Amino acid sequence: MPIKETVYENDYLRRFVKDKEQAKKLGSSSTQKILWVCPNCKTQLVKSPGEIKRRGFKCKVCADNRSYSERLMEQLLKDNNIFYISQMRFDNCVYKDVLPFDFYLPKENICIEMHGEQHYDVRKNSKWYDDRMLFSDKIKEEYCLKNEIDYVAINCSKSDMDYILEEIKNSKLSDILNIYDKNSLKNAVMTRILNVDVKYLIDQHKKGISFLEISRETGLYRKKIVSILKKLGEYNPRGGAKNNTRKVVRLNDNKIFGSIKEAIDEVDLKQENNIVMVCRGKRKYAGRNPKTGEKYRWAYYSDYIEKS
Repeated sequence: MPIKETVYENDYLRRFVKDKEQAKKLGSSSTQKILWVCPNCKTQLVKSPGEIKRRGFKCKVCADNRSYSERLMEQLLKDNNIFYISQMRFDNCVYKDVLPFDFYLPKENICIEMHGEQHYDVRKNSKWYDDRMLFSDKIKEEYCLKNEIDYVAINCSKSDMDYILEEIKNSKLSDILNIYDKNSLKNAVMTRILNVDVKYLIDQHKKGISFLEISRETGLYRKKIVSILKKLGEYNPRGGAKNNTRKVVRLNDNKIFGSIKEAIDEVDLKQENNIVMVCRGKRKYAGRNPKTGEKYRWAYYSDYIEKS
């Protein structure tokens, strides 16, 4: 009986299989165990095509549960030959339990905290809001002040390598960090990006292939593709991203926002497209007043001025 689809013919399986010639002769749902290779760390594992097809390719070496920003900072410290202790706990720094610091540098006497978006969004209606976390942040900072330890909180509210590196360079850590090897940092970051051929994403993006086309080829959503590229410091905005930096006006109260990003942060919208669609006349409203329920109307600032 002829094979309906070989491993080689399956776009997803072909990226991970080691022996391409063997892949041309084996069915994509076969139970025969063969060798597979992680495209990120090159670790090999033995699984059947059927299992990989059903459950996806998962590399145990790359299954790192630390946050993106922690892995970035850890690699920076390694590259600069700085001794550190991760998840450092001091007996007297307690809130229900002993609180961990992301990193402690004994020689420099510095505690480092990598603060994600949840540490900065203090709106009580936000999905990130957690008063316990905010309280523990305060306890940590006060503990360091009391015990003459330098406390450095890095703003990692954006999972963007360039953004976080800039925040680090503008902190006290700039006095001790001199090496910023982006290739080394990329390798550290890639250990968490599972089931994705990162090199393929970067190559396609550099060639100018559209996100829609990359999405079709990889099965990844555009948002995920952009997120990965930003984490690797490889993201170059396409023409459409320019819309997000345009000034907009909320017509309900004529409030002007410097960018669409600024506007969506205030009204707690999930996507920029909602406001863009209103500004282009393709929908009537985006967001609403949390107290009155009034729906918000928007316009590009340039259009607003012309009509005034």
